[in-house]
Amino acid sequence: MAMLSDCFPSPRSADETNNNATAMSEDTISSTYKRDVTRRHAVAMSGTGNGDSFLRLSAVRTAAAMSRFSTPNMPLAEAVRRIAGPKGALQESAGDRFGHTGEGEGGIIGIELVNDKSDIVWNFNCGGMFRAWVDVDGRERCMVFKDEY
Repeated sequence: MAMLSDCFPSPRSADETNNNATAMSEDTISSTYKRDVTRRHAVAMSGTGNGDSFLRLSAVRTAAAMSRFSTPNMPLAEAVRRIAGPKGALQESAGDRFGHTGEGEGGIIGIELVNDKSDIVWNFNCGGMFRAWVDVDGRERCMVFKDEY
């Protein structure tokens, strides 16, 4: 019975817990895990393409993490390029099936906000990707291919 009880948490007093674990002071914690709370960095994205590749890579989540948590922060445009751009992670995940089965084909569009500055980013590794946004001058924009037409 003693072996089974080791698998379940038991109530312990604060003194008992502090004696059994190495405690970190609040100063140590704040200096170790200190974040710049004065800087706001947020991202929002949407992906389209072959679902298997997006799921296998957690593509949009991976691009967000690359941008927000790298040191120094990677621009979202670069993170999206590395995931969804030509020769990016989506394409690599398909291996020799890329271009034959649709696997690995797709793209991501997103918005990055750093403090009060926002950018629209996108990239894809296939023939085209429908996308629309309003630019900084208030113009409605719509594109399908890499270059304007």
